[in-house]
Amino acid sequence: MVIEEMKLQQDAVREQLKELLELNMPENGLQHPQLSQETSSDDGS
Repeated sequence: MVIEEMKLQQDAVREQLKELLELNMPENGLQHPQLSQETSSDDGS
C-alpha cells in the first residue's frame, strides 16, 4: 500500500519535472528573445 502511494508521488513529481523541462525547452524559449531584445536594445542605446 505504502509503496503504491510512493509510486503515485513519484509519478506526480515526474510530471511536474516534465512541465518544468518543457518550459525551459528552446521551443518555448522563442518567446524569451522578445524580452532579451528589449534589454539588449537598452544596452545598444
